[in-house]
Amino acid sequence: MLDLAGGIVPVPTGVAVTKAVALQVYLLFQQQRLKHLAFKHVYLVLASFSLGYRVNSAQTAAVERLRRFFSSKESGARVGLAEDYKERVKKRSRDEILKQLTVPEARRHLMQLYDREPLNFSFAEVAGGGGGGDPGGSGTATMAPAPTQPAPGPLDVRTRTLATQLTLMAAGAHCDFAKGTRPYFWDRTAARWVQSTGPTGWSDRLGELPLDVLRIIDGTVRQVKLSRARRAETHELQAIALRKQLDDERRRTEELVTAAQASKRGAERTLRQAAALRDQAADERRATEAAMEAARREHELDLKEARAAAAAKYNVLRAEARAERVTAGEKITELERIITELERGLRGAKLALRAAGREAVAAADEAASELERAMSGRVWSAVRAAEARREAAEKRCDDLQDELEELQQQLGSRSQSRQRDAEQLRYFQKRTEDLQAKIAAYDMRANRRFYDIEPIAEENALLREQLAEARAEAAKYKSIAEPDASYFRNGGGYTLEHDLAIAECVTKARVSRNQVSRLFSIFGRFYRIKLPTHVQRVPHKKVAGKMTYVERTLLYVGGKTHVKEVCAVLNQAHKLQVGVQLLESPNDSYCYISDGAESLQTDYLAQLLSRRDASGRLQTIALDLSTLHGKSSEAQCAAFRESMRAVAEICRDLKVTTAVEPMLLNFTPSSSMNDRAAPARKAARLVRGVAEGEDDPTCAHHGIVNIFEGGRKEIDKVLKAAMNITEEQSAADAAKIKNMRTHVGWFSSPSCSLIYQTVKYTALFSSKGYAVGSKFRQWILTQLAAQEGDIPDDQLLGSVEDLLAICGSRDYVFFMNAAVTERFSQDGSLLTFLEEEDTMGAEAGGKLRKSILLGFRSDYIMAAVRAMALICDSALWELLRAIGSDTHILDILPVMWPETLAFFEAAAAAPSKVVDGSLTLRLSVAREAKVTPRATRAAIDIARIREKAAGEKAAGDTTIEKMLSSAFTAMAEGTRNHASEFLPGGNFCSEKITDELRQRLSGMPTTSTSAERTFALGRDHDQRAGACRDDTRSGAILGAMDNTHEFMRGREKGEEEWRMLRRLARKGMKETMAEKRIAAGRVAATERNAKLEGHRAKQAAKKKELARLEAI
Repeated sequence: MLDLAGGIVPVPTGVAVTKAVALQVYLLFQQQRLKHLAFKHVYLVLASFSLGYRVNSAQTAAVERLRRFFSSKESGARVGLAEDYKERVKKRSRDEILKQLTVPEARRHLMQLYDREPLNFSFAEVAGGGGGGDPGGSGTATMAPAPTQPAPGPLDVRTRTLATQLTLMAAGAHCDFAKGTRPYFWDRTAARWVQSTGPTGWSDRLGELPLDVLRIIDGTVRQVKLSRARRAETHELQAIALRKQLDDERRRTEELVTAAQASKRGAERTLRQAAALRDQAADERRATEAAMEAARREHELDLKEARAAAAAKYNVLRAEARAERVTAGEKITELERIITELERGLRGAKLALRAAGREAVAAADEAASELERAMSGRVWSAVRAAEARREAAEKRCDDLQDELEELQQQLGSRSQSRQRDAEQLRYFQKRTEDLQAKIAAYDMRANRRFYDIEPIAEENALLREQLAEARAEAAKYKSIAEPDASYFRNGGGYTLEHDLAIAECVTKARVSRNQVSRLFSIFGRFYRIKLPTHVQRVPHKKVAGKMTYVERTLLYVGGKTHVKEVCAVLNQAHKLQVGVQLLESPNDSYCYISDGAESLQTDYLAQLLSRRDASGRLQTIALDLSTLHGKSSEAQCAAFRESMRAVAEICRDLKVTTAVEPMLLNFTPSSSMNDRAAPARKAARLVRGVAEGEDDPTCAHHGIVNIFEGGRKEIDKVLKAAMNITEEQSAADAAKIKNMRTHVGWFSSPSCSLIYQTVKYTALFSSKGYAVGSKFRQWILTQLAAQEGDIPDDQLLGSVEDLLAICGSRDYVFFMNAAVTERFSQDGSLLTFLEEEDTMGAEAGGKLRKSILLGFRSDYIMAAVRAMALICDSALWELLRAIGSDTHILDILPVMWPETLAFFEAAAAAPSKVVDGSLTLRLSVAREAKVTPRATRAAIDIARIREKAAGEKAAGDTTIEKMLSSAFTAMAEGTRNHASEFLPGGNFCSEKITDELRQRLSGMPTTSTSAERTFALGRDHDQRAGACRDDTRSGAILGAMDNTHEFMRGREKGEEEWRMLRRLARKGMKETMAEKRIAAGRVAATERNAKLEGHRAKQAAKKKELARLEAI
């Protein structure tokens, strides 16, 4: 500021020139009204600001340097300050912050950023002296030193004022903000903020630019001492004072105008707000009226529908009542008829009784009179004589009757015809007795008194009971033929029987969930059952933009959505089933079985529990089938705990337990069974809560796979050495085709490649072009039929069905298919068929056909195939039979593996005994082999292979024995590795078996294939249902494994529990699959980022080490 009271004009410090100051001055001079000014004036203004005193002139080089600083371009990149500002405003979409702002907001934001950065431009070389900032510094001079040369005479204040006006004051007088307005990047919000806080920076003090510039430069152009009188007389100071007064008056006027405008704007804003509120209230009133009208219409429609439904129901009930009344009338009429007949019979009996009484009285009187007459004369003596003769005649008759019976017996013994007559006579006698009994009954009725009505009443009661039983039976069969709606729906949901029927269709019949509803209609029509229906209004089509509804008669049967819900409820019911079993058997030793697999690009974890039931058989129940969000051991253990927590909460919610049962929540299995992978074994230890090193036995199935894979690799080494196949060729070919962890490229494994291609070519069921197994089967059957009688019984050429499909993860399938592949390499079998196809140039399977022919014609490859067949026959089948039983694991594996190791070592030392069949694996714990047609054909194949191997050995070729020796040596080493815990010295060898250990491992199976069965059921389900929710998928699969529908059907309060389970399932289904995927993705992202950081750190360290080595 200029000190008007003193006689010396002090030199103020320079203005802090930032990039925002420089850019705004530059943009001020770029306006249309000021473009007539040269770029030199921009330089003079910025130099004056930076140095703190008036700068009169500038060198051309310095001006050009400042121009390049603002608008220079180098190699196509914009580096100038002004160009950078324009580029960032134009392409603000590339910035995360600027792309969210409007253009004015983006410009203001950039100015605020530039105001924090120094100008980084030096004005040190300006003529006239003055100190600027260092090159690259802030561009601000702290204190301007006094010039060394003397002052150039008296000061012409007018000239100095004119110079100031030309350079700066003119710019301030012509710019927009000198007239009371703001620049284009100013808005009302910034103005209000400045008014409330005061100017704090260059960008907030733009309205004071002209006067400040004038004062600073006008007072510091020269350091001249002027007397007080002359300075007071100068026209310049007077003009300055007047200008100051004018500016103060103008500022006050502007403030009053601004206040008036603000007050006016406030009133207008209030009016607009009131109008907006009035319009909003009117809109809300109209919306409320429309909603009320719509609700009224909907209520009327609902009331109409309810009335129609009630009327329909009333009509149905009235019709049923009418039918019942008709039926009851008919029954009453029938009963009245029966009662009338009984009453008529009663009256007849009474009349007959009275007539009989009168006749009896008359007869008695007559007899009495005759007796009196007889007693009075000789007649009585005659009567006595007659009675004596009658008695003699009766005695004679009895004697004759006895004689007749004796004669009849003799007659029956003489002939069969006589015996039939006797039987017929006895029948007539029995019939006579029945008739006599009926006559006696009728006589008894006739002798009743007219007041003896109790027997008739008893008969009527008996008839009524029979009628009631007949009606009950008729109602029973009617309820079956025409079931009531309550059998399907109970309250607001479907009944337990209805849902369990759906569950059984999905789990046991394996019907697609979209087709279950049709089964009710199909079987109802077949059994002539009338399913209950109801009338419902459903959307039909839009007419004139409005949806129309029609009434349709629908069955009381759940649809597709309800079937999916039943699967979700079944998943909750399975948790209840697991909890109930664990609560009922708290002292049983459970074995934890787990495995992971992928289906439809989703990782699943199968968890099962195995125990021995009361009969001693192994019983396996699935614990859970959940999505696996991480493949670490900790994630698997967390999944187990989460499953047990869900089981405990289900039991609490269904009041099976009063609270969350600690036994379920903290359940710990006594043992575990899994493969030999390190994460799986660590997860099993975490679940059991044991320390590292306390591992349980691993799956015997996986052990056999790994052991035989090692033997196959050794066979491939011998084969590739004989065929001169290098390791480079094997490595390049190994990545072509990978099946079941076995590379079946031609160079990586020629023997397995031949077996794999043979299986593909002869596949009976496939839609691929190379699958021509049906053609080959037809050809071979025709050839065998034409040569019937000419082919010996011990020669096999066909039976395509003996080849096993190569699928899953079992490497030993190659060993099983080796003998059949060798069978097809004979003349008259697949070899002849392929040669004929090749001659005809058939299109199907061309490449496979050539590869198979090449393999069949190679002695080395066929030697490897025969070696694999001999290994399969001598050891593989015996091992698979040993591990496929429910016998205690400590009664099988501690015996099986030492015997297997001894056999492998003996076979490696004497492979010739394996070839001739004198040395085979005979386990003491294996089951007897079943004699089947396929086993008979396999025995014929092995006999043929042994004969060919013996012939090759006689010719001096010992390739097969070399392969067998190498394979059995590797298999012995693999046995020591994969079965070390059961060999002598291991943790589970025969010497270390105790009663406590047997009890702890009592529920452990020999393999973990039950988990793989779960995944097989899952793949079968996915083929029918496709991608679906994990809870509905788990319900269908686990319900099929453990018969959850039978468990719920046997529950005492099944209906109530099913309703509670339905509510829990619906609560869980509120979370969509998208939300579940996002949650799982976040967990996966955390693990992924951790892995990426680790890999990037390793890569960075590797690059750093390489750079260090290169520098050395």
